[in-house]
Amino acid sequence: MKKTLQVNIGGFAFSVDEESYEIIDKYLESIRSYYSVNAEGKEIVEDIEERMGELLAERCGLENVVTAADARYAIGILGSPAAIEGGEEAPAGAKAPRAPKRLYRNPEGKIIGGVCSGLAAYLHWDVSLIRLVILLAEIGLLIWGEVIFLLPLLYIVCWIAMPLADTVQKQCEMRGEQISAAGIGQQYAYAHSEESAPAGRTAGRVLGVILGIILFTSGLSALAGGAFFFSLPSLAGLIPEFSEAWAELTQEIDVAALSSLSISTWIVAAIVYAIPCIIAIYYGILLTFNLKSPKWRPGLILVIIWAVALVALAVLAGSTFIKLLAL
Repeated sequence: MKKTLQVNIGGFAFSVDEESYEIIDKYLESIRSYYSVNAEGKEIVEDIEERMGELLAERCGLENVVTAADARYAIGILGSPAAIEGGEEAPAGAKAPRAPKRLYRNPEGKIIGGVCSGLAAYLHWDVSLIRLVILLAEIGLLIWGEVIFLLPLLYIVCWIAMPLADTVQKQCEMRGEQISAAGIGQQYAYAHSEESAPAGRTAGRVLGVILGIILFTSGLSALAGGAFFFSLPSLAGLIPEFSEAWAELTQEIDVAALSSLSISTWIVAAIVYAIPCIIAIYYGILLTFNLKSPKWRPGLILVIIWAVALVALAVLAGSTFIKLLAL
């Protein structure tokens, strides 16, 4: 009869026998000793322990007793400190899996939502190059004078669609690294190298200021233009100078169809138009003055409100036009 112990490994509660407990405890102690000289050693060890818990949960579940074979399996995938240094090979039959490469938003080095940083990590490019390409494309759209909000809207869509690499496993998958102790340690090396590169920080800061100014001025001008458009019917009746502009506009659009829209539809349409402008102004200020977004993430809240308003507008406008077609 074997004695079992209740232990917590990386946030997972397991029942382990004495032999497997000694194997796991000895391994984690060797990992702590190996990373003790690293500034982020504590965080690295915690992430390795979390990954070990995930591996054991996948192999034997949370209800079964973890055996010595299970412990050796997890250690074989993670790798021992000697294997990290290249001094020994992983045990046979415990080949460390290579993570499938996936696209995530990268929280390390992000300015807004981590989309550019995630693309850079996925493509193994310098993040400043990604931001420079986006900046040049936005400048080109501004010069062209058309669809200036194409890239900001595309960024918002990517922000919503791309999950955040908020775990070590996702960080490894983002870069295509092995999900092993060495791969986990390498993620901190990436973060440290990005933070300690003065040239990269300077280039990123300059690009951030330029992009911030473009976002702020674009958002402010678009917001002012939208306010003028939505108030033009009222201004045309009050100010004679605007009546000619309103007359020209009515020749280009179907005024009868627009006048059939309800007040609530116009309000929702104004919200759908205004929120991207406000988001551009908000992040333009953050980028220009190198400010950090509050913890309650107002930008993300605005994106959610915009998405809900967009769906509401489609429903309201669609029902109105269906009624017009039925008449």
